Amino acid sequence: MDSRRQSAIPPVGAVLLDWQALADADPPATSSPERNATSAKCERGLSASDTREGEEHRRQFLEASKLIQRLLYAQIGVGILLGSDTARASYNEESKSLQVLGLSDLPQAFVVGNDKTVKDVAAEMGKAGEEESVLVVISRKWNDEHGNGRQFGAAQVLAEQGMTVMIVCSEDKGKQKEDKEGEEESSIGIGIGSAATDNLQIRTIVSLSDVIPYICKTRKQAVAGDVVVVGHVMKWDREKSFLKRGALPLAVTAGLTFVPIDVNHPALDRHLDDVRLLLHKATDEIASVSHTLAGQKEGHRDGANLEDDENRDEKEMHCIAKKVSRVKAVTESRVTFSNGMTHLWRLAKASRHICVIDPFEFVEILVDRVAMMNLLQGLKAVATPNGTIVRAPVSVSVCSFAEAVAREALSQAKLEPPWIVKPRIACGIPDAHTMAFVRTRAGIADLKLPLPAVIQEYVDHGSVQYKVYVIGERVFVCTRNSTPDAAQFIKPTPLSESCQSTSMTFHSLRSLPLGTPRQSGATVAGSRNDKDEAAKDGRSSSSWEIRSTAPAARRVERGQLDEVAVWSAAKWLSRLLKLHIFGFDVVVQSLTGDHVVVDANYFPSFKDVPDQDSLPAFWDCLREAYRGWQNQRTKNE
Repeated sequence: MDSRRQSAIPPVGAVLLDWQALADADPPATSSPERNATSAKCERGLSASDTREGEEHRRQFLEASKLIQRLLYAQIGVGILLGSDTARASYNEESKSLQVLGLSDLPQAFVVGNDKTVKDVAAEMGKAGEEESVLVVISRKWNDEHGNGRQFGAAQVLAEQGMTVMIVCSEDKGKQKEDKEGEEESSIGIGIGSAATDNLQIRTIVSLSDVIPYICKTRKQAVAGDVVVVGHVMKWDREKSFLKRGALPLAVTAGLTFVPIDVNHPALDRHLDDVRLLLHKATDEIASVSHTLAGQKEGHRDGANLEDDENRDEKEMHCIAKKVSRVKAVTESRVTFSNGMTHLWRLAKASRHICVIDPFEFVEILVDRVAMMNLLQGLKAVATPNGTIVRAPVSVSVCSFAEAVAREALSQAKLEPPWIVKPRIACGIPDAHTMAFVRTRAGIADLKLPLPAVIQEYVDHGSVQYKVYVIGERVFVCTRNSTPDAAQFIKPTPLSESCQSTSMTFHSLRSLPLGTPRQSGATVAGSRNDKDEAAKDGRSSSSWEIRSTAPAARRVERGQLDEVAVWSAAKWLSRLLKLHIFGFDVVVQSLTGDHVVVDANYFPSFKDVPDQDSLPAFWDCLREAYRGWQNQRTKNE
């Protein structure tokens, strides 16, 4: 999408958006979970008579809302251009759709007519400095109606006034798909690229998702030195959370600049031209999951074949992870990702200039709780100076809650109640976080959880859970209130004080039952074991960093967290999985002091860690990962 003008374009400091270009925005038709959720949200606010029309009307504003919010979070001035006072009334009414989709503070709208030009509006906004440019995004309709008789319409007028112009031509998406890589952008019938416009900054685009990459390019050009463009793919709610914290800056920060990737873009390969590092949350794009368990006998105790010697080198440990993948394949659990994400994977794999954070095949392991438990069983071999045992919970997988089937599986694993039961798929599907606490064997038969499922031992842990975040070479720990010990988990029913329910279903994100922590402040053994020492470092006592210089041997009282053991487990998992950013949950068993890793996930939000600690670690991690990938590629060549 390069212009014919050869000189560097000043970085964009303000964006003016023609309301018609936003109203006509054509978001890709897709069945991704994010857009299904958006549609459902829209439907809830509509009557039965206008559900279909209203839902489609709001869907077309989704991409517009995202664009405006991304610009605002990037501290780029945004203005809406209206062609008349009548258009202002339409904007005031239709902009409610933007508010439905999360845009609470609407940009200022400007009516452009005979007495006020777009250039006047740009000056009135005062957002672009002398060394910054103004980008104007218009529809073809605006271009035709406000051309003042110019051959190339309003775009020529605006470009001659020193502004860069983008014309949204969504109807030409089909043509974009047919364009060969490296060709000039289509003129879309307005003569762009002719002799009269060689020095004018005019572009045609097929989607609003083309705007941010262009702004990124102008900002990258204005910075001396190497800048790595990080393309990111994740659901909008997650991206917005990161944007609010400043984690995905469009302005060049620490040698990085971040741009969102639209996996459904009709010319996705061009969309990736400037991207050098691809950061993804692939589980946000799961389309479907299917299971066929014929290859796995019920009652198989997960991970029995993965116990490993601590002295295995990195290559051997990498083979273990591949072995986990084979176990997963034998169980015939298949996760299907959206067409857009699948296409992105293929392009990234074929590319010689894109480093992927992190490898798709290892991220997928953490989606399946059976494969995950297989992997975590190897933690038993992790040596700790204090002798602390780090392990996974004993677990079995079942495809039925029928009494006979469950009894056989549990007996083979010697797994006695109480249990916690979880769906086999850990994320990306609606019921992934629906779980059940089961007190007795009788409670299994009546469960309504999705199948197949994983039945795990329930570990009493004093209602304290430790969230561990691994960001590159750095390891952070946060404490959270957690579920009660088994004796207090299910209260007596109203029918009888002596009668207790045999099971309890809950949602781990929305309705997690919480107990009273065994202590007011969770204690740790290692470099930070009290509030005073954490306060000296300027951090909250509920969040701290584990350092490699933590004391190697220090007496760990029962119930305390052994930082050295957690550090060792984190590094073992890093080497095994080849992941740069992941998290896992640890509980300390009340009776034994065992450190039980009950869950693991890829690319967590790490929002429990203060931004002043987590964001530099995040950016350092990405930069070092890219540098390492470059060095390895050079070595292989």
